Amino acid sequence: MTKPLNNRIAVAALIVIFILFVTFIIQNAAVVTIHFLFWSFGISRSVMIIILLLIGVCLGWLGANYTNYRRQKHHSAKKHS
Repeated sequence: MTKPLNNRIAVAALIVIFILFVTFIIQNAAVVTIHFLFWSFGISRSVMIIILLLIGVCLGWLGANYTNYRRQKHHSAKKHS
């Protein structure tokens, strides 16, 4: 494939993703109330889902890095033994 065709495919994919994202935001605009310990606040359902998604991605990334760190530490300890 040529470079201009790859660019067109990438732009088309980004447009589709953007349209899906905007549709998601519009369809989940209702406000939900969050109760946590002593606090209570209202937030858009779509914002809440995006925040929870980002928290999950961060926790997964941290877990993967911690696992890799432990694995490398274990392998380096075996080499020096």
